[in-house]
Amino acid sequence: MTFQTKIILSFLGLTVTCGSVSLWLFQNPVGAMITESTAHGGLSAATKLATEAVPGFQSMHERDLLPILQATEHDTGALFAMALDPSGLVLAHTNVSEKGTLCHDAEAVDMMRSEQPEVRVHRMGRELIMDVSAPVWAPLDEDPSERFLFKVQSGAIHQRRLGTVRLGLPLHRTQASETKLFRQMSAIGVSVGLIAILFAFWLMRSFLKPVELLVQGTQRIAQGDYGVSVPIAAGDELGQLARSFNSMSKILAETTVSKDFFSSVLASMLDPLLVMDPDGRLQMINPAACRFLGYAEQELIGKPVHFLFDEANALEATLEPFKDGAPGIPQANRELHFLTKGGARIPILFSRSVLKDHEGHVTGIIGVAKDLSERKAAEERLAHSNRELQDFASIASHDLQEPLRKVQVFGDRLKMKCADQLGDEGRDYLQRMQNAVARMQSFINDLLAYSRITTKAKPFEPVDLRKIAEEVVSDLEIRIEQTGAKVDIGPLPSLEADPLQMRQLLQNLIANALKFHRSDAAPLVRVQVETSSNGAGPAGSVPLCRISVRDNGIGFEQKHADRIFKIFERLHGREEYEGTGIGLAVCRKIVDRHEGRITAEGVPNQGATFIVELPMTHPEKT
Repeated sequence: MTFQTKIILSFLGLTVTCGSVSLWLFQNPVGAMITESTAHGGLSAATKLATEAVPGFQSMHERDLLPILQATEHDTGALFAMALDPSGLVLAHTNVSEKGTLCHDAEAVDMMRSEQPEVRVHRMGRELIMDVSAPVWAPLDEDPSERFLFKVQSGAIHQRRLGTVRLGLPLHRTQASETKLFRQMSAIGVSVGLIAILFAFWLMRSFLKPVELLVQGTQRIAQGDYGVSVPIAAGDELGQLARSFNSMSKILAETTVSKDFFSSVLASMLDPLLVMDPDGRLQMINPAACRFLGYAEQELIGKPVHFLFDEANALEATLEPFKDGAPGIPQANRELHFLTKGGARIPILFSRSVLKDHEGHVTGIIGVAKDLSERKAAEERLAHSNRELQDFASIASHDLQEPLRKVQVFGDRLKMKCADQLGDEGRDYLQRMQNAVARMQSFINDLLAYSRITTKAKPFEPVDLRKIAEEVVSDLEIRIEQTGAKVDIGPLPSLEADPLQMRQLLQNLIANALKFHRSDAAPLVRVQVETSSNGAGPAGSVPLCRISVRDNGIGFEQKHADRIFKIFERLHGREEYEGTGIGLAVCRKIVDRHEGRITAEGVPNQGATFIVELPMTHPEKT
């Protein structure tokens, strides 16, 4: 007889008898009692929520309602909490994506019509929930045209119904409580067979000794003592288990890294490392993290990880479901802040990897933090430097341009009043001087435009490139007529960008195509989207748009494709084509700020193509 058969025969009769009696006696009464208790608690929570939510319903703002809903959801353990106006429109929902939707199912309509709190039980997906609703009322002077919205209470005070609040309470806890209580009650039945249990216990002691040896061996392996063997020579299933255990222990000793080696690797790391279970409780923390946070290891093990972060949403950010993450693949980095034991707030870059078992279930999360204090300080110094550069540019532009304006004004007066006395040579000198002044003014303006790409940058917002391109063509209308050019604007997308800089980018590229045209052909400029693809961005893969500005002008040799984007670089003399050599440098700086790329392709006397690749979205900059 096998060990498994001995255990089953000893307890089968007792377990079946006690379990049947317990279930028969207590199944229905216990279930009803626990369900009624859950409903009572849900009604109390919904009524309290309806009272607290009145100001939020009156303001009709999600920001006033959402904190109250989230607090109630947290306190009650609800799956969701929502606020509906009288028409069924969701004003606020703890699942923010549901905000603005319309609840028009039969149950929602009945709840919105009811003047008293109600409880309904139904399924939401695979989850059995208790849906609790409560109307929200507020005193208001009666308007005869809106009498149907009012509720008359004692004292003839009219109340206007502002809406309804709903809570979705999971019933799996109720079912778990029922099961727990059933098990406790089953102990009554078990006591009836106490004599049989004591006899079975005595009988099994002789069989459990090998199991104890196996447990002891397992514990030693858990402590890192690989290679341990269990002295069991029986020929039954326990003997087979012991031999398999000994074989496994030998293989572990030959292939597994020792605990000491692993500990030394963790101790040598300079960056903090946290290991959490799927619920966010710390299972392991390396010495670097302890030093960084100011805690001892025993103060952190078993604690929820969120108390180490300053951000309110740090727990959700750290414990994302990782449904699409493969085991060991790092997830998107997030800039967060550690809170040390001393209360210091330290900026970090937090990266995470998820561990899964062979069935795809999450078994743990590993997080590594990188101290960003030095980088943040450098960014602050850079911002300060940019502010100083902006101030300098403003002062320099005024101080430099004021003398130039005076030279230009007095030159104009000299030309008007003394042109005859100057003679041809003098007038030539005067004209050259004024041309030099105009170039200097253009040079200063272009330098200011170049410096202000970062110092005067605006937040990113949705931008319609097609609309901007059409406005640029309108601004260049005179030059287009003078050159007989044709500018063809194809379909262009909308993306997140700085609208002023997008305008400057397209204006520089189109104006550049008009300026460098061939003398034997009218300029033809085409602006269009060639392809869309995905690229690597700050948060991973982001969609890209690829915009091309193509012309039939003088072109250039491909070896100069990178040189033309450098500041002050010119491929042609000033006598041939006007300009300061800054326009394309401005374009590159704008594209760099938008985390894109700009390239150029050219063929002499056939034309040039400028290709701009830009991310469609910037989640961290909008």
